[in-house]
Amino acid sequence: MSDSIDLITLEQILPLFPARDPLANKGSYGRALLICGSYGMAGAAAIAAEGCVKSGVGLCEVLCPESIYPILAPIVREAVYTPVHAYDPKTIGDALSRADAVALGCGLGATAQTAGLLQQVLEQCNVPLVIDADGLNCLSANIEWLQQSSCPVILTPHPGEMARLCGCDIPTVQQHRISVATQLATCYHVTVVLKGHDTLIACPNGAIWVNPTGNPGMATGGSGDLLCGMIAAFLAQGMPPTDAAKAGVYLHGLAGDLCAAEYSQISTTPTGMLQVLPRIFREIENKNQ
Repeated sequence: MSDSIDLITLEQILPLFPARDPLANKGSYGRALLICGSYGMAGAAAIAAEGCVKSGVGLCEVLCPESIYPILAPIVREAVYTPVHAYDPKTIGDALSRADAVALGCGLGATAQTAGLLQQVLEQCNVPLVIDADGLNCLSANIEWLQQSSCPVILTPHPGEMARLCGCDIPTVQQHRISVATQLATCYHVTVVLKGHDTLIACPNGAIWVNPTGNPGMATGGSGDLLCGMIAAFLAQGMPPTDAAKAGVYLHGLAGDLCAAEYSQISTTPTGMLQVLPRIFREIENKNQ
């Protein structure tokens, strides 16, 4: 059990978003690389990319199968794309060399190809890395790969993914959320975002942060993809992993709350949450003036 459990507050989040430099350019706010999507799962990539773009990143690059590129490009026009027929090592290495932060897993599929891709990224990535969804499912069978990585890593599991990572069942995760997240974070020196009611962040130093925002309406497909894209954007802009995770879960939950207030919890969707994100950032800018 952690000796340090704290609540995330808006007062902690506001200083993470200082006023923008009038002389800034897109290079001032980082380049995020999203490795995501597969045939049948284009929506996961689109939601992650749009969440990244709307969270202030300078440039969002999406590395995706060429089969879904025609779907993604009209949805997220602000992103740049590297469509591939296969994930060859040179293409991956070149994309990693351009990135200030990387997110891997949204809609990739839990396949041998994804596992090989994850292994290469963990070995070669020198910038903060978010692993989500099928990246986590592949990691659960190869958890030792985390020990081979030298980059800061954030894992964003839901309880089912957490159970696979820890080799236990979901009830055990839910009954011992703090202890299982702390053990994973401290053992492998990663930041763990364990999603669900009162999403918590377990840090490598044993500290725990609990998020007060969010509601059951967010329990729907694509919500985690949005969070992944947001955290990647914050990392690319230079936030340390703990701060990026705190800002991500707090503002993601706040978007869910605003969406539920406007549309109902029943009709809350990641698309609706994306629509209210600009209002949240406008309010942050107003408060920071």
